[in-house]
Amino acid sequence: MTKEEFEKFSASQSALRDYMDFRDTNAFMHEARVLFSTYANPVCSKIFKVIPMIDTNYSFVEIIGDEEFARDLKPRYTNLDSEFIFINGTLRIISKDVWGKSIEIDVSAI
Repeated sequence: MTKEEFEKFSASQSALRDYMDFRDTNAFMHEARVLFSTYANPVCSKIFKVIPMIDTNYSFVEIIGDEEFARDLKPRYTNLDSEFIFINGTLRIISKDVWGKSIEIDVSAI
């Protein structure tokens, strides 16, 4: 892992920690409005169950979605292959969908 990759990895883990600390319930499975967009065009905006987790070697967000979600999106996004950013109570995940297209996912606890 290069220095730049390590810094992004660490910043993503910090962003996830900030999201989990923002509300008491964010540290466990909770419901959140999840907005998926590709190239700034909204694809899906629904309420799903979200599980954030910080482990020793990596961090991840698991999203329990429906059939529409599962068709194009992965159920788990990690800081190994995605970038997490925390902005005003919202966790933004920058990653790729199952087809390899760039996506942004905004997770806001309700």
